[in-house]
Amino acid sequence: MAAWLVLLGCGAPPAQTTALDASSTDADLVTASDAATSSDDAGRGDAGVDPSAELFETAALPRFDLQLSEEAIASLRTDPFTYVIGRFEFEEEVMEEVNVRLKGRTSFQSIDEKPSFKVRFDRPHRGQRFRGLRGLVWNNCAKDPSCTAERLAFRVFRAAGVPAPRCGNARVYVNGEYYGVYADVEPEDEAFLSRWWADASGNLYESEFGDLDASSAQAFELETNKAVNDRRDLRELSAAIDQVTPETVMGLDSLLNMDELLRMWAVEAAVGQRDGYAFLLWGDDVPGNFRLYHDPLSSQFQLIPWSLDRAMKPPHLSPFTSYSRIPFACLAGASCRQAFRTHVAAVADLWESLPLLAEANAIRDQIRPWVELDSRRSHDMAAFDSAVAGVLSVVTSRPAELRADLQANP
Repeated sequence: MAAWLVLLGCGAPPAQTTALDASSTDADLVTASDAATSSDDAGRGDAGVDPSAELFETAALPRFDLQLSEEAIASLRTDPFTYVIGRFEFEEEVMEEVNVRLKGRTSFQSIDEKPSFKVRFDRPHRGQRFRGLRGLVWNNCAKDPSCTAERLAFRVFRAAGVPAPRCGNARVYVNGEYYGVYADVEPEDEAFLSRWWADASGNLYESEFGDLDASSAQAFELETNKAVNDRRDLRELSAAIDQVTPETVMGLDSLLNMDELLRMWAVEAAVGQRDGYAFLLWGDDVPGNFRLYHDPLSSQFQLIPWSLDRAMKPPHLSPFTSYSRIPFACLAGASCRQAFRTHVAAVADLWESLPLLAEANAIRDQIRPWVELDSRRSHDMAAFDSAVAGVLSVVTSRPAELRADLQANP
């Protein structure tokens, strides 16, 4: 078993609310079963009491409330991706002014349906935090009728040591109206980076459509250090990738943490992440959702997974079917291919060591009554039950499938 294989338990009236200027942008389980009581650690910053941990609590199902004025809701109808000001409540804690907007691409739904939300605590008051966090992301489960995929998939990434957000489920209310069960995800921002890296001052890039080569470099959005806007690190990496061959691909390690990339690729295959870095979503010809962080201390980039609502679904995704630039070269090179095979085997071992089946059953038992009460959901309860059954089949069959892949792809 590889050395990295470690188990990380991976009503008040609304405040004055106005729309923000359109130039405002982002970025400047434990449940019924005792078997699911391990904590989901949060990276290198987990020592001591973490005030934000309760926001991703798996033993409970946190309730979050937004208060939005009629003006704010009207703004979100016409301009859903521009922030408005609203009020945020969690239990007895209140933040009178936070920024709220809708989010999503293929999963997008309007404010009159069941929208996904992005909440920023650090705006409109810069420097403001809630329990140390700059914000929260609530995904509407439109592409995941089980509403468990992100929670379980992020769990596996984190258990494998891949920098990945914390994720649970939560109940969201808007102006006192129940909007349903959501996937409650930690945003990938400076607060997140500080949990995983000793130096969180580096460049964080976002990709929705783009490979790690020069032709795609400009498609990456710089999420941090925007005022400086120095992209020389990404240009250097992209130029090197353009020259890579199967024989030289491991030499990228001076710029890109290859061990972490191979590990993330193996986990993407295991959880069935069809919309990430290594695997292409049906109809796409470039990789989809992932983040890229340049660590100032090591001068290496690392990849960060994102948008896992399509994960944990049959059919099985073979690790050896990636056509992204680096994986394609890696599979054609003996040294890189063998290193990747070692990671695939380690992920299969890790998967069996995690109580994923107990956790998946416990999540189902926890959220099912609340899903049934959700009049805004996109799917009926038959679809929920069928999707959960699919998740359970993935959980039980994946190690054997990965080992079969290894045998078929020496």
